[in-house]
Amino acid sequence: GYSIVVMMLCVFSATYIVRAIVEEKSSKLVETLLVSIRSEDMIFGKLLAVMAFMLVMLAAGVAAFALSYAVTGMFTDVSFIGDLLAGFGISGRLLTIGPELMLIIPVSLVLAFLLVSQLSALSGAGCSAAEDMESANMAGIMAILAGYLISTMTMPMGGKVLTIAMTLCPFVSSFSAPVYFVMGDIGWGLMLGSWAVQLALVLALYKLSGRVYDRLIIYTGRRIKLGEILAMAGKGEK
Repeated sequence: GYSIVVMMLCVFSATYIVRAIVEEKSSKLVETLLVSIRSEDMIFGKLLAVMAFMLVMLAAGVAAFALSYAVTGMFTDVSFIGDLLAGFGISGRLLTIGPELMLIIPVSLVLAFLLVSQLSALSGAGCSAAEDMESANMAGIMAILAGYLISTMTMPMGGKVLTIAMTLCPFVSSFSAPVYFVMGDIGWGLMLGSWAVQLALVLALYKLSGRVYDRLIIYTGRRIKLGEILAMAGKGEK
């Protein structure tokens, strides 16, 4: 259930971010905005706005579900819903895990969002027309799906080495590390290590997005793929 929430949150956010960046570039609005703000700060501000919107929508959805469940239960039997949620690992047993879960889940969600969103922003920076949005969006979505599928396939395998690798591997750790912690397979040391790796990558992509965006601000032509963008940034070419 947690992995599905992360996947849905990141997919919707990545799609919106790519569209917003491409529309700003094609309308030339970004040239006006960059007069008073740095590229990386403009992109990061956009990510924070989208994150706030998505988290509020998620909280509103949970609250609406709880209210609907309570009201419906006054008129009919809703026990089957509890059985359905239990199939996704959502039950009253979650309340016995401890207050640390209230810290782990929000922090992990925010880091997962920032990591995927920064990648999507880089992909969108390589576009010069609205027709390129769909293909640019696929880069972020493929990273999300890869992390989700790898985490769900490797968790049943077990093993200490594999657990540590999946906990520290970026993108995959967003889905797997909190679950490993709840299951008791890792402790606070590896959980904090997972956050540190993700945060370091977020900061690196933050600086990289500014350099790339400045170089591609007036670029027109075919879409530059994400791999080409990373190679260009690494070489320091224009």
